[in-house]
Amino acid sequence: MFLAFFRLRIRRIHPLLRVVWLLCLLTFSTGIRAKIFSSSATTKGAATVVATVTLVKTADLLFGTVAPTSSAGTVTISPTGGRTGSNVMLSATALGNPASFSITGAAGGGFSIVLPSSVTLTGPGTSIQLTTLTSNPSSVGTFGAGGTATLSVGGTLGISANQAAGVYSGSFSVTVNYN
Repeated sequence: MFLAFFRLRIRRIHPLLRVVWLLCLLTFSTGIRAKIFSSSATTKGAATVVATVTLVKTADLLFGTVAPTSSAGTVTISPTGGRTGSNVMLSATALGNPASFSITGAAGGGFSIVLPSSVTLTGPGTSIQLTTLTSNPSSVGTFGAGGTATLSVGGTLGISANQAAGVYSGSFSVTVNYN
């Protein structure tokens, strides 16, 4: 009934006013529709910048002096410093040691450790494989209150039967990432 009243009134209004009235009606209804079907909000951007992780070698991984036997054997250096051998003779004077690293980063922050799966050591005879690399902390660690941590790395060296005498060496990368 309400619309019928306005339709009647619109027909009696001058055609030019009718167009103006319809434009006003469309403008008003479009504004309402825009408010109903859209919304906006304001937000802020933020970032926390932490200290760069730094890894510095303080000692190489050394297996000490080893004598092969007629059977293949292994020498293992643990990340905590213990040395064991199987089917090899170990020197009592050249004991070896784990690799050691000093790490700096964000105090209280966590980090992960990535070690290679194997390393080849070359020398005068058949290459020797360094395998089963392990670390302390094992795979993740936490920086202390001063933003520092220590990392030790050990592994197992495979010695061939009657391995040729001489110095065998190779290098490997250790990676530390923020968690």
